[in-house]
Amino acid sequence: MYRTYLLCELGDELILVDQHAVHERVVFERLCGVRQKAALSAQRLLFPVSLEFDPRRAALVAEFEAELGQLGFELRPFGGRSFALLAAPDLGSYGRGATVHRDPELLLRQVLDELEEHGKSESIAARTDLLLATMACHAAVRGGDVLDEAKVVVLLVAMDEVYYSPHCSYGRSVLVRIARGELEQQFKRT
Repeated sequence: MYRTYLLCELGDELILVDQHAVHERVVFERLCGVRQKAALSAQRLLFPVSLEFDPRRAALVAEFEAELGQLGFELRPFGGRSFALLAAPDLGSYGRGATVHRDPELLLRQVLDELEEHGKSESIAARTDLLLATMACHAAVRGGDVLDEAKVVVLLVAMDEVYYSPHCSYGRSVLVRIARGELEQQFKRT
């Protein structure tokens, strides 16, 4: 079983929905909507995560401290290249029930990877979109995750609540439409 695609019927079409791509799109749109108005909400970690970075990465954290704070990360330096991760973005609030908890340290490292690769060459708006796309991907359900019926309904309703785009933040198709005629042709019913 793939546990990756949702099969829906709409009029004379079958629609295959990639659960990860569509959830990533929903979370991305919600993050963008909130980010335009204010900083993203953060969740304090029960136990701070101790991080040690190489000199280049430690300088990157210092350079983008304010931007990381706007994304919901709270880092506190505690000597040399060591930092304590005290809070991380509360991505669960943007997924409305379908979000799977992910590792905040891994998310921070992925965001830092994006900043390191694109931080200086991109405009602030493009850089922020790229960071939000990384965070949305991190927060979204994965292909292979088992979604019960209630979570599927929440996800499909959420699709209707955000700006529709046929692609996720990284350009993958969110859904594929199969017309009744195509299906009938496959079964030689035409």
